[in-house]
Amino acid sequence: MEITGAKLSIEQAEASYSLAKSEFSRSQILVKDGVISKAAAEKIAAEFEKAEAAYDQAKWHLNKHTIKAPADGYIQEILRYEGELATSQNPVIYFLPKSNIKIRFFVPQDQLVNIRLGGKVMVRVDGQSKPMAAIIKFISNQPEFTPPIIYSNTSRDKLVFMIEAVVDDQSNDLPLKPGQPADVQLSSVNE
Repeated sequence: MEITGAKLSIEQAEASYSLAKSEFSRSQILVKDGVISKAAAEKIAAEFEKAEAAYDQAKWHLNKHTIKAPADGYIQEILRYEGELATSQNPVIYFLPKSNIKIRFFVPQDQLVNIRLGGKVMVRVDGQSKPMAAIIKFISNQPEFTPPIIYSNTSRDKLVFMIEAVVDDQSNDLPLKPGQPADVQLSSVNE
C-alpha cells in the first residue's frame, strides 16, 4: 500500500473509531436509563473495540511507511523517486542536518593565537546584507599548506590551520549552502 492509500486508510479508520466511540459512550448512558438491553450495549462495545483496533493498525501502518528525518535539515539530493526500487543497502536521499552546516576556513599560523574554541567570528555570504555570528567548534592541530582553491594576495607557501565554525542562530533558514564561498571576519573573535 502506498503512502496515499495509508493516509486514506487512517482517515477512514479514524472516522469509524470516532463514530464507534460516541456510540459506545451513548450506549453506556442508555443502558443505565434502561432504554437498551445490556446485550445490545455489549454488542456496541465490541464494535467500538473492533474500530479502535482498526484505527491503531492504520496508525501503525502509516508510521511504518513514513520516513521521518532525525533532525531539522535539508534534502541535498533525491536518489530514488516514487515507484523506483530502493534496497536497504542504498540511500534514497542525501540529507544534511542543520547542525552539520559548518563554515570551514583557514587562518595563517601567525593569527592562530587570536583564535579559541567557543570564540566568535562574523560570516557574510554574497547577497546577504548583515553578517552572521558563528561559533568556532574546531581548530586543527595539523598545519597544512594553503589549499589551491583559496585565492589570496599573500604567498601560497605559508602554513595555515583549518578552522570550523557553526552559525550561532540556526532557528531560521540559513543562507549557507555546502561549498558556497563566505567571507570570515576574524576581528570579532575575542568578543
